[in-house]
Amino acid sequence: MAGIIGRNITIYREKLGLTQEQISRYLDKNLDTIRDYENGYLVVPMNVLVSLSHLYSIDAYDFLKKMEV
Repeated sequence: MAGIIGRNITIYREKLGLTQEQISRYLDKNLDTIRDYENGYLVVPMNVLVSLSHLYSIDAYDFLKKMEV
């Protein structure tokens, strides 16, 4: 599941033209943490998913759905 969520975080970030560095500043997280979230190496905490859903203007549940690229 972490892989699906990470991939979706990447897809939505890229759709908005944002960098991992911008997301790390927005979330006040280390850049390596953002990379690990996106690569599925770390489980993304719910509070982070909620923050990202606000930034991306989506429902947090959307991160759980397998998306076609």
